Amino acid sequence: DNREFERSFVLLGAGISYLPDSRTELYGNFSQNYRSVTFNDIRIVNPSFQVDPNITDESGFTTDFGLRGRVGESISYDIGGFGLMYDNRLGEVLRAETRINADGQREETGRVVRFRGNIGEAFMYGIESLVELNLLPLLGKDPNDLKFSVFANTALTRSEYLDSDIPGVEGNEVEFVPFLNLNSGFN
Repeated sequence: DNREFERSFVLLGAGISYLPDSRTELYGNFSQNYRSVTFNDIRIVNPSFQVDPNITDESGFTTDFGLRGRVGESISYDIGGFGLMYDNRLGEVLRAETRINADGQREETGRVVRFRGNIGEAFMYGIESLVELNLLPLLGKDPNDLKFSVFANTALTRSEYLDSDIPGVEGNEVEFVPFLNLNSGFN
């Protein structure tokens, strides 16, 4: 496939923050977002896969707001909400395979294929938190020399296709967006 997708654009965004004291920050951001069609989006990996020849890039906006800060020498936190809106979200649906016949007409083959293309308008929103605990101050060690911390990052996310020209998509959850995402570890 020798298709080229030339692009030229500017993405705009703005953010604001307020520091009510030296250990607390309120913040909010808004920006345009963009996701280009990649090689993997248009690559056919097996015969039961079909790519929309009119596939286009995704665009939309992202907004977030929250509160972050520190409690004492050991605890830091960030708690916020977010929303992402995508026009022309890339995704996959099952549908009847089509091909162009000898007369130049599109016809169904009788097979079902996984079809990748622009599925519709999608909205994802939720809340996210990060809490980090530096263990060394709790053990009486100076936190300026070393740091050993444990953290937990939790996100609760909802997603929905708001609009789609493909039957059965509108109102469904967006694929590969888990409701609960929990990460933890240590630094």
